Amino acid sequence: MKRFTLLMSILIYCSSNLISQEIKEEIFFLNFSKSNSKKFIVLKKNNQYVFKAINKEEKEVQSCKWRTTLNEQQIEKLENSIVLLIENKSKEEDNHLYKLTRKKDEIKLIFKNSKCSAKHKLHYFQKDCNRNFIMKMKIIEAKKLLYSLNDNEKDPN
Repeated sequence: MKRFTLLMSILIYCSSNLISQEIKEEIFFLNFSKSNSKKFIVLKKNNQYVFKAINKEEKEVQSCKWRTTLNEQQIEKLENSIVLLIENKSKEEDNHLYKLTRKKDEIKLIFKNSKCSAKHKLHYFQKDCNRNFIMKMKIIEAKKLLYSLNDNEKDPN
């Protein structure tokens, strides 16, 4: 009986330790303006950043889900592109992963090759939802995104 309890306590300790390590991945919830109808989540685990978005479901809008994974080099490129747009040094940045455009005080980030994964239909004869993963941010929100990605201790404002 003592061996059994010792074995169980070791198993419980190891499993709780694994669970706590799994929870240690960094999670950022990006709360953008009320005009933005999506909830954005950024997960950082194993040197990879996972961007997720979920539409807020309403009567006229079905809920969509997107997911895109970027490595650290791709994140650095994205950060540099966002900084250039914030500083107003460029109006557009386009590569094989994403497209960034700036209009006045809004930045639009479109992740390429990322379609809705909610498995729903928009129209009667359409096969699946084909909406792209688009993040619309004001300049302040883009700074918050950079702050979250950089893990700085300074406030972005």
